[in-house]
Amino acid sequence: MSLLLGLVYFDQENADDSCMSKMLEPLKNMPHDKIKINKNKEAIFAKQLTYGTEEDVYDVLPLYLSEIDTLFVSQGRIDNREELIYSLALGKGDEISDSFIMLKAYLKYGDQVQLHLKGEWSLAAYQYESKKLFITRDVMGYTSLYYYQSKEFFAFSSSIKSILQLPKYSIQLNEFYFISYLSIWKFEEKLEEGLTFYKDVYYLPNGFSIFLSHQEKSLKKYWPPQNVHEIHYKNKQDYVNEIVEIFQVAVKRRLRSYKPVASMLSGGLDSSSVSHIAAELLKLEGKQLNTYSHVPHYTEWLQKHPLSSLRELNEHSNIQSIVDTSGNIKAHYLSAGDFSPIDGLEIGLDILDGPVHAACNIFWIIDLYKNCAKDGFGSILTGEGGNGSISYTGEDYLLKHSWERLLNHPYRYFKSQLVKPIVYKYLKKIWEKKNPSLKNYVQSQYINSTILEDYDIINDLEKNGTSILKVFSSGYEAKQRLIQLYTPRSLMGAAFGQYYGIELRDPTCDIDLVNYFFRIPNEEFIDSHYQYRMLVKNMMANKLPDQVLFSNKKGLQNSDLTPRILDNESDLFKILDTIKKSSMANHYFDLKQLEGDLPIFHANFENGSTFEKQQKILKSVQFARFLKKFE
Repeated sequence: MSLLLGLVYFDQENADDSCMSKMLEPLKNMPHDKIKINKNKEAIFAKQLTYGTEEDVYDVLPLYLSEIDTLFVSQGRIDNREELIYSLALGKGDEISDSFIMLKAYLKYGDQVQLHLKGEWSLAAYQYESKKLFITRDVMGYTSLYYYQSKEFFAFSSSIKSILQLPKYSIQLNEFYFISYLSIWKFEEKLEEGLTFYKDVYYLPNGFSIFLSHQEKSLKKYWPPQNVHEIHYKNKQDYVNEIVEIFQVAVKRRLRSYKPVASMLSGGLDSSSVSHIAAELLKLEGKQLNTYSHVPHYTEWLQKHPLSSLRELNEHSNIQSIVDTSGNIKAHYLSAGDFSPIDGLEIGLDILDGPVHAACNIFWIIDLYKNCAKDGFGSILTGEGGNGSISYTGEDYLLKHSWERLLNHPYRYFKSQLVKPIVYKYLKKIWEKKNPSLKNYVQSQYINSTILEDYDIINDLEKNGTSILKVFSSGYEAKQRLIQLYTPRSLMGAAFGQYYGIELRDPTCDIDLVNYFFRIPNEEFIDSHYQYRMLVKNMMANKLPDQVLFSNKKGLQNSDLTPRILDNESDLFKILDTIKKSSMANHYFDLKQLEGDLPIFHANFENGSTFEKQQKILKSVQFARFLKKFE
């Protein structure tokens, strides 16, 4: 996906042409087709263009529009392209880029243009006469916009690397965000503030716009909708018929690409649904879908894994069954056998400019994207957002009364629909003691006790709730949380895509699909036998094989983490030696305890807690290693 950059100086005399060059410097080695810069007076906009669609070859932005004294830039894929070409009277549209359509839409709708665009996009417009800057982005997708404001200027970029390169920005750790992300304490409630690991650097959240006027900045949320009216059909099949049609359109929209499109395929419901539909649509064009899957390298070792009875440790069989059922998929199985998870931590920090929660998965994610780009694909489909749309589980304690459920499963009905609501509402403290504790999670992250005391984290958790499991008062609230939690994935996917020159595209996050998802009643996701994810199962019935549709085991990516680490144990000790020399790492982490726990990679598996401990060690190692940037 193309990258946008911009600088607006508050005093024209301070405008510095070299500053934009500094912002572009860390991006020039990223795959791209061309760079264009447009400077006029106090504002400078730039675009590092990557051809995402065939029409991108006609892209001429950024542009200065003298008739309205405005500088404009945009990027992305517009999914309601034909509709806008008609409503904006743009003619046939064969040689019109999506960015030009956004420009014309802005000229018509002004700072309400975001309400008329569908797809994955971002744009910025600066009006010289009024000194107003307007920036907005899509509602969901692998799009990113970071910004920084000083006394002299306002800067924005699709890549945080540009912001960190600003000559007058001094890199400092945002300590609160670092602790919050590491421990997940107060993390969710801060998502819409757009905090990053860097002090005074922010990202623009999904579905938000920025308005800057005479140095005064405001953020406005325009999505998701607050007043949602549920649809109530007598025939449940109507929900399935309608969402299947919307989903097929969502996949088709993402097949419009300058280079061939591939798909991630894990063997789970979401990526399997996306891949199957994509393969069907490509077959009509006489094309075959290529899929990329990560599978274990140490398959024999998995036979003694304690989670084998609970989780799908090797999804190769499920993936192959999808390939066989489709008949139009060419599968690529990657095991990353020569790629150390420790190397993955290091490379991930370089790509993302920050650590991530699932640090132990970074290496195989990198391997997958790298191979996809190397094989000549320009876009790759994912299904990461499926939990917040087609494969939503539903909440059993929010179900309405049903005689059918009561007769089918009286005990389950009593427990889920009578006891749970009472406990959640009136006996919350008792319930929390018997559920996964955020307090225990925080204390397992090797954070120094002095840091926990400084932020009063443990007392706060004990006072305000310690359960990881969330309880919601309505189905809308539960759905909205899933949408919100997509933001970190969106930012991470955008960074990987920029680095490797591929576009990540997720049909399960299509704006029409998600808007429809909000309108489906909670009852439609759980059947009368308390089987969950029923919407996607009904959608893909007679399409996906039964072993995928009705699997009782959730896949466990990187299930062979232990032998991978043991084969590269020297790398782990090397990175630990580096961390131990860091004053900041010693300040934030109990490195003695972390080092003392390393023998757990040699321990015999007794239960899943061993695997969880290993994951937490690698997460803490990556967070500690990240601190070197600030020394």
